[in-house]
Order: sequence, then C-alpha cells, then structure tokens
Amino acid sequence: MNLSQIDELNNSAWEMRRTDLRQSFDIAMKTKEAADILEYVKGIADSSKVLGYCYWRFSDFSQSLTNSLKALKIYKQLILPKDEADTLNSIGAVYMFQNEHTKRLECNMQCLKIRQDVDDKEGVAGSQNNIGETYFEMGDSENALKWFYECLNNPHASQQIKAWATHNLGKVYKSQKNFDKAKEYFLESLVISTDVGYDVLSSGTNLELSSLFFEKKNYKEAELFAYNALQIAEKIGSKDEFKSALNLIAQIKENTGQLNEAIIFYKKHHAAHIEIFNETNAQRIRDIEFQYEIERITKEAEIERLKTVELRAANQEIEYQKQLLEHRNIEIINSIKYAKRIQQALLKDEEHVSKHLPPHFILYKPKDIVSGDFYWALEKSPFLYIAVADCTGHGVPGAFLTMLGTSYINEITSRDDLPSPAQILDELRIKFVKELGADGVTKDGMDISMIRINYKTAEIIWAGANNPLWIIRNGASEVLEIKGDKQPIGLTHSPILFTNHELQLEQGDSVFLFTDGFADQFGGPRGKKFKYKQLKEILLVNNQLPHLQQKKNLEDIFSEWTGKLEQVDDVCLIGIKL
Repeated sequence: MNLSQIDELNNSAWEMRRTDLRQSFDIAMKTKEAADILEYVKGIADSSKVLGYCYWRFSDFSQSLTNSLKALKIYKQLILPKDEADTLNSIGAVYMFQNEHTKRLECNMQCLKIRQDVDDKEGVAGSQNNIGETYFEMGDSENALKWFYECLNNPHASQQIKAWATHNLGKVYKSQKNFDKAKEYFLESLVISTDVGYDVLSSGTNLELSSLFFEKKNYKEAELFAYNALQIAEKIGSKDEFKSALNLIAQIKENTGQLNEAIIFYKKHHAAHIEIFNETNAQRIRDIEFQYEIERITKEAEIERLKTVELRAANQEIEYQKQLLEHRNIEIINSIKYAKRIQQALLKDEEHVSKHLPPHFILYKPKDIVSGDFYWALEKSPFLYIAVADCTGHGVPGAFLTMLGTSYINEITSRDDLPSPAQILDELRIKFVKELGADGVTKDGMDISMIRINYKTAEIIWAGANNPLWIIRNGASEVLEIKGDKQPIGLTHSPILFTNHELQLEQGDSVFLFTDGFADQFGGPRGKKFKYKQLKEILLVNNQLPHLQQKKNLEDIFSEWTGKLEQVDDVCLIGIKL
C-alpha cells in the first residue's frame, strides 16, 4: 500500500463512518498499520481520526481519546485546521458521555471558530448542532433550541446533520412533555437517517420513539421501535444502545404480562451491563490524565514551531512552559484525588447495608492517594462474602489492578449459584492470567483472603492466596492461624487449586482478614518492622473492646510506630465478631 492509496482509503473510511461503522473501523485499522510501517505521518493522523470516532461509537472512550489526541497533535504540527476541527468534534463527543459539559462546550466553540476561519460551511452547520446538544445536556433548553433551529436553517447543512438536528429537537420537546411535537421531529429524523443509511443515528432515534410510546402505554408501537433499535445497535456494535434496547423490551414484556420473556430480556440486559461496567472501570482512572492532554499537545506543537525562530525567544517560551507544567502538576494531583473518589465508590461502605453483618471494623490506610489494597463484600442469602486483597504495587498502578479485581469478582459472583471462596479464587486467577499474564512474564496480580459466613449457622468457609486468616475464640489467650495457599492470584509456575477451610464458629469468636501492610511497616525506636507477632498480641489485648474502639487503638498504634518515617505500603485490616 503506497501513500496515495492510504490517503484514498482514509478518506473513504471517514466518509462511510456514519453509514457503515464497522467497515470504516476495519479500513482505518489497516491504513494505520500501513502508515506506521511507511512512517507516513499524515496517514497515521487520518486513520487515528477515524478510529477516534469509531471507538467513541463503540463506547470505548479511552481508545477514542488516545487516537483522537494523537491525530490532534499531528494536525496542529502540520497546520491542517479542518482536520483539527473534525478531531476536536470527536473529543467533545467523548466529554459528552462523561458528563464533562463545560469541556465539551470549549471543544465545540474551538471547532466552530476553526470551521468559520477556513470557510467550512457544512462543518459550521455540524458545529451549530453540536453546540445545541451541549446546551441541552447542561439543562439550557432555550439556547439548545436556538442553535438547533440555526442549524436547520443553514442552507449548507447536509442530510445527516439535518437528521441529527431534528432528532435533537425531538429530545428537547420530549423533555418539555410536548409528546406530539417530539414524535413529529423523531419520525422526521428517522425518515432522513433511513434514506441516507445513517444507522448510527437511526438506532438512537428508534430508542427515543420506543421510550416515547412506552410512556404513552402504547406498547405495540414501543416494542416495534425497540426491536428496530436492538437490530441496528447490534449491527453497528453500539453497546450502550444495545443494552438500552434490551432494557426497554424487558419493561414492555413485563407491562404486557409476558413475564417469562421479560426475565429473559432482563438477564440479557444485565449481561450487557456487566460487560460495559467491567470495560469502563478499567478505563476510568486512565481517562483522568486525558482531560489535560489537549492543552499539553497544544503547548508541544507550539514549541515545535518555535524551533524556527530566534533562540532567545524559544528559551523564553520554554521557561514559560516550565511554569505551566508546574501549575499543571498541581492539577494532576487533584485529578488523582478524583481517582480516589472513583476507587472509593467501588469499595463497600464501612457500615455495610446488610443487617446480617455482625459488629466489625475496617482499618483502611492507603500509602498514596489511591490504593493497591481493597476490600469487598456481598450478601447472597444465607451467606455473606467478605474479602481483603493486596494487589501488585500501590498508588495509581495498584489502583488499576484493584478496579480490575473488583470488576472480575463482581462478574464471577453475579451468577445465580453460590460459589465457595476457593472456586471464586480459581476463576479470578484464570481471568488475571488471561488478561495480564498472557506473555508468560508479567506477574501482576494479588494476594487475597476471602471468607463466606453462613449468618444463620455461623459456619464459615475460607480460602486465601498467600494471606492467612486469624481467629480469636471467645475467651482464648492465643490467635488461631489458618494459612492460605502459597500462590498468588496471577501467573505462577506450579499452580494448584485453592483450598477451602471449613470451621464452625461460636458467639463471641472473632475473625480477622488483612494484607501485609500493617506488619511490614517500619518504625519504633529502632526503625524495625512491626511484624505479625506484635500484631497478634495487640489484637488479643483489644479483642473484648467495642469494634470502633479496636479500630481507633490500631490507628493510634500504627501512627505512633510509624512516627516520622514514611508509610511503606497500603494497609487494610477487617475484624468481625460473631
């Protein structure tokens, strides 16, 4: 494939992105590979632009941003403003799905200005529609209507753009409960998009019409449009719209008394939700750094241009960039703090919602802002599942693995059966090895302690990967230790099945699940490790105290032991008294 062929195919892929998304994606993947081999910079940018758009439609927002930002950087350096505007448009669309409306409006306005400057008349009409969309998402219907009608009255608006604008007008009138006008605009949009083969929009419009008729209890029409949306979404690979169509059909079946079919579609919707949830969690922390990439790319492109001017001016600009980077460093720290909130949202609250969970405490102290340790809980009557895990590393790398770990455990336990802890750990290891250890070298994974408590009989089943379980019997003077299997959740040379340990507990017995962070902390008068022996003694002394007092005493002891030294690892310890 030569340079002119790459250009021709990239142009074709960009033109067909609205009518045949999968074909557009396949072409762009091939041209990107060819452009990389030939080191053809513009070809790389053009194929990345197409992939950025396609990945957005596939709901893979991290890949969308990665490709769009690569394209944007090259277009700025090559001074190709029209292509720069098209790429900004895709980035703005990602921000819309992430509810970053202010950032999307900034992208919209930059895109509109560039298109006006280069006299891209059709592009201007597209920007008018996009700005209206953003105002609508921000709750400003007045400005939204203004921009949508401005787009429709633009003589240079293409049929695809008109289809979008009429679709969006339907959404505004639907939000205002003007159902007749909403139906009118949605049907008009559907006619246009069907005529031009604009499947990407047809899917969403069918969903809107289904929802509209559902609200009016016209279930026959609602079901027709929902099945249309399902078929188109599956064809183009739109996971979010596919999931929404399944949910609508399930609700229609339920409301029309078709309960068995409703259950089938609810299960399909749940499976689709789990798939998107697992993919999205692994992307969330990665996406945070992308929020600042547009400004950075702009600055880097400017530095490249400064190479052609006087050295003194370039040095002044570099000093200015240094100051900006120092300021940006503060913003990145703030973004990592936001990542902490995302991670905490995945952890169960310390006061678990289950009325069956006995008195307990959770000591959770990340070394950095985000943690490589996590705890997890689930109730499936008559059992309570509780786990404490220590992922490879700490900070942001460790946090990535905690999000994968919680997603995988949620997926494994989402079935109707009641797996034992050892079964869960066996499946969890398979998933980690498949995703992270396929090269036979990478040893990322976790150590974990997982217990299943029968809250009716006080019987427990426990399994551990490297980490042990500690039990203090009521009135006992020593800690009973049950050791886990000497293997991690991850790649290992001689893997064996994990072992279930079954015990009958009595009222007043305590169990402790933990990672190695507390025992491995350096401190004290000689700067030595705290060690497990001392931790056992502390737990024995505190065992008869109320659980919140036990937690406070452990926090005070850890702080006093650490002193002025740095915390060396994440800490997580859970104590439960039956």
